[in-house]
Amino acid sequence: MKTIFLVGPHASGKTYSTKEVIKKMNLQNVKIIDTGPIMRGLHKESAPDKTIDSWIDELEKRHGKGITSELICKEIKKRMDKMNNDDCAIVIGFRTFDGLKHTIESLGLTDYNILYVEASFDLLYQNYCSREGNKKTREEFAKYLEEELQSGLGLLRTFALDNNSRIDYFYRTSNNDGFENCLLHYLSPNKEMPRKEINMATYIWPIEPTFKLLEHDKYGLRKKHMILGTPRFHSGHDITARTLTPVNASIDGIVVRAGLDEKIASGSAQWNERYGNKVELLDRYGRITLYAHLRDVLVNEGDYVTQGQQIGLSGCSGGSRIPHVHFEVRKTNTLHSGKDNTINPLLLLPEFDLEKLEKHFDEEPYAEIWEKVLNSEWEITDDDIWYAKNKIYIR
Repeated sequence: MKTIFLVGPHASGKTYSTKEVIKKMNLQNVKIIDTGPIMRGLHKESAPDKTIDSWIDELEKRHGKGITSELICKEIKKRMDKMNNDDCAIVIGFRTFDGLKHTIESLGLTDYNILYVEASFDLLYQNYCSREGNKKTREEFAKYLEEELQSGLGLLRTFALDNNSRIDYFYRTSNNDGFENCLLHYLSPNKEMPRKEINMATYIWPIEPTFKLLEHDKYGLRKKHMILGTPRFHSGHDITARTLTPVNASIDGIVVRAGLDEKIASGSAQWNERYGNKVELLDRYGRITLYAHLRDVLVNEGDYVTQGQQIGLSGCSGGSRIPHVHFEVRKTNTLHSGKDNTINPLLLLPEFDLEKLEKHFDEEPYAEIWEKVLNSEWEITDDDIWYAKNKIYIR
């Protein structure tokens, strides 16, 4: 029996699309096991007078956090026991690492695959509102998704790597992006489930460091942000580079965002603030690697890129005053940066003796400001930079 675990954020359309594929192809031997209705059914049988959340809270207080995983696993086993050996089970709806891990281990599954269906935030929120109405604001829904991702995708990937299993990804930018080919690839009766041993991947430098490292470039708390003029946590590592230097993917991944920073594009931030032109990749660990302040973006959302592939050209766009690449690694697939959500890139990148770099930045007109920063690290403000509002130099 083949088993496919179909996971992904709420409102990604995975259940509806899967049912459409099965109906369209008339796949008689494919059975859907949806964990959502399972839990709702158990709730209705056990405590119809309580909300499902309060019922789950009560169960977990009485039996421990693993009780919901145990209940779901038992129900999945009941349904699988009724299936024939040549059937395929598509299990939908896991949003936590613990639930999926418990089910795979308890059922002793070896012939399985995990397909993660990702989607843009706008599409997820659009789908949520069309089904549920405007019960949550965009901010509330973003927080809900963040909690889902914190407990789900990153850990799911770690588990897959540790067990030499494989997770495939499908990124949707609209509801017209179907993943029929992914499912049919698994469901073909004469084809073995694709298995691939995945070695623990390492990250590479997106640009090899050349110029002297400034304190302002480092990950961590900045005593005084050059533009804001106040202390501010710096969520990435800045690599100073001449404009139009090729920027390469540090690790394989799916492009989840590419282009001008969303807040600049929407008009809620100035053109010379924030990340400017950027690329965000979702890697196999469930992390986001972000490459910001680019001059040009050379990939599109939904592209799969391989380590070392050129994804952009360095520049000085957004909240940059000296050409560089802001390289950031987020712990999960999140929209948020900051200390709690990011990892110091130097802990993941190959060792490089940055302190030995002595070369001064020499691209005009930026070189004079670079020298000022070098000599007065925390004294330079936006008022000291004559081209701070000039789109010829910051773009």
